Amino acid sequence: MTRRKFDDIRRKLLGERDCVEESLRRNAYHVFYEIDDTTRDAGDLASASHDRSVLYRLQEADMKRLTLINEVLSRIDEDGYGICEQCGEAIGRVRLEALPWAMNCLGCQEQKDSMESFATDSSVIKPVLDSEYDAA
Repeated sequence: MTRRKFDDIRRKLLGERDCVEESLRRNAYHVFYEIDDTTRDAGDLASASHDRSVLYRLQEADMKRLTLINEVLSRIDEDGYGICEQCGEAIGRVRLEALPWAMNCLGCQEQKDSMESFATDSSVIKPVLDSEYDAA
């Protein structure tokens, strides 16, 4: 990859980082200043609780993306950008252009996603757990 391409990706990442940081600030403001949970009405309290929960999940996702972006920026500085964390092979150019904060090649990412999906899929876990309890 050319130096110019790295500079383009760096600019794209810095722009994305700015957007994520703005989202974090905006959501923090809403959590602390705009959600009114001082009312005594149960419906309003439930709504405020739900709104706060959604904003916390959005902030959590933004923090993960911000961490990834910062890691990738560090990898660019250390000449490790574009190398898969799992297998050490080059990450495809098209993948990096579409998802500049990708840390894994497509094959390794699919394998990782598959393992995570399998580990959290209750239709897989529940029968295994049920069979263990049936045997006892």
